[in-house]
Amino acid sequence: MVGPTPSRAIGRALNVSVIHRSLMAGYSTLLAVFAYLMFSASGPLMPDSTVIGYALAVTSLTLLGLAVTLFRARVPHRAKEQPVAEFWARGANSVAAVVLWAVVEAAGTLGLVGWFLSSNLVALSAGLGALGALVTYSPRQLAGE
Repeated sequence: MVGPTPSRAIGRALNVSVIHRSLMAGYSTLLAVFAYLMFSASGPLMPDSTVIGYALAVTSLTLLGLAVTLFRARVPHRAKEQPVAEFWARGANSVAAVVLWAVVEAAGTLGLVGWFLSSNLVALSAGLGALGALVTYSPRQLAGE
């Protein structure tokens, strides 16, 4: 079987980086907007509702735990002699990484929504943990650079 051409492999590697940066930018923007609204504008939307805050926090932490254990294990390790562009050119590798990032972002979004609705600090910490996971699981780290 013939592998991808070098230019196509580099293009796919760049696509993975663009997807990761886009998810990071969108999530960071959501965090900034919620922080602005919480601290300078309206405050929590449902300040008396602690149940929804904890429910979203637990859901967020569960999804984050699944992402860190189950979905991270689905992204294979790159062999030392394999070029990074070739690693990302394999569809299975890039799809596994995108699924990992999507689950982490979903977990974080649930946490941030729980914080925005009820000012629950557990939900906020779940949202910030998801941001940390997105930073940690960058394309460079997943490719073992």
